[in-house]
Amino acid sequence: ALLGLVGRRRRVAVAGSALLLAGSVCQRWAVYRAGFISAADPKYTVAPQRRRIEERG
Repeated sequence: ALLGLVGRRRRVAVAGSALLLAGSVCQRWAVYRAGFISAADPKYTVAPQRRRIEERG
């Protein structure tokens, strides 16, 4: 009975690890794609940066 419980916990741990890995991959992909959007129209990146510089004086 104990070995069966250990096997199930291992499967759950492996499944949880796989879900965490998938989430990390999705997050990295989103940041990667956002870079392309920012490069295509940099005004959304440059304008706030310039505004902060002007505010600092």
